[in-house]
Amino acid sequence: MNDLRYDRLRRTRTFRDGGHEAWTRARIGVIGAGVLGGPLAVAIARSGARVVVFDPQDGAPENLGTQLVAAGEPKAETVAAACNAMREGSAEAVISDIRHAGAGLLRGLSVLCDCTDDATLAFFLTEISNGLDVPLLRLAVDGSGENEMGRVRCSAGGAGHACQLCGYDAADLARSFPRTPCPGAPADLPPPTLAGGALSMTITGVALLQTQRLVTGNDADLVLDREIRIDWSRFEVQALALERSAKCLSGHRRWRLVDVAARAEECTLDDLFALCRDLLGDADATTLEPHGHALCVEARCPCGASVRRAGTIFAAPPPCPRCNTPLFWRRDGALVRLTQREAAALGVAATPLLDLGLPRHGAVLKARAPRRAPVHLVLPAARRTS
Repeated sequence: MNDLRYDRLRRTRTFRDGGHEAWTRARIGVIGAGVLGGPLAVAIARSGARVVVFDPQDGAPENLGTQLVAAGEPKAETVAAACNAMREGSAEAVISDIRHAGAGLLRGLSVLCDCTDDATLAFFLTEISNGLDVPLLRLAVDGSGENEMGRVRCSAGGAGHACQLCGYDAADLARSFPRTPCPGAPADLPPPTLAGGALSMTITGVALLQTQRLVTGNDADLVLDREIRIDWSRFEVQALALERSAKCLSGHRRWRLVDVAARAEECTLDDLFALCRDLLGDADATTLEPHGHALCVEARCPCGASVRRAGTIFAAPPPCPRCNTPLFWRRDGALVRLTQREAAALGVAATPLLDLGLPRHGAVLKARAPRRAPVHLVLPAARRTS
């Protein structure tokens, strides 16, 4: 049956020279299970590869006209279930913000596809892509509802090519696209993506083809250092060349990875500093930087009370000493990196990393010491399935 299932795919240009066999061994990460990620995940699974779908949100009634979701159910699980109903074992769901999924969980993927249309993820995902040497495709649509425009950009700075930050400066990263928020939506939620199925299918199709080219190696030169722009308002398609910048904000750095045996629920900062003595030598000058997880040092309540406590924004905050409601982590003044003495002074040196709010699966911490190349400590990442 499998021979018949993929017979026609094997005879296409994209899968020539045994390319489909490579495709069936691939695991593709799809970040976002909305108007772009849902159909892309299904197309990946249908064509024979495996897919891991990342999304922290539940489906809502207003999603049903454009997305493969169910109201009130986790988007990632709904999309993964659709893939698995079509081909059993083809999909996994990770119900998590990609920032909290754990970089160690991502290093086993063949390609990352950012389908969130969230510009604030650009630096984080580019660092991940470069550091782990996993190519990244950024899918985007205009989203304002005013134009039928979208793009697919390839980012592969860790492999010696242009990344999505080449040519950008800090002001560009801070700039956001104008969107109309949903009526009555909380101010901290991003505005919705307003795009129809025709545009999303077009961008999804381009992304699927580019992903398959990267995995098979067939016509990869049509993907690397390229951005494909679609303007269906004018029926225009452009293939733009991207130049690798020696002064890129990302630095195009590949990470030196060191596996840690202990899991996040049992490993502490003290344990990691002890490991760093063997790796880097100077323990007193060594700093640890939890990737994407700055350590807040204070929690506050709207009533005005505050508590001196350390944890990331993903950690459960302590209750208010006045009104007993959960506090909110104060993000300004959060520590990006800390020494062992600082960890001890905060009272968190012997606290399990999971209790500090680091990812349960595949947390990564950068260790630095003077005159030594930094290393990235990777905690175990157990596979989670839907």
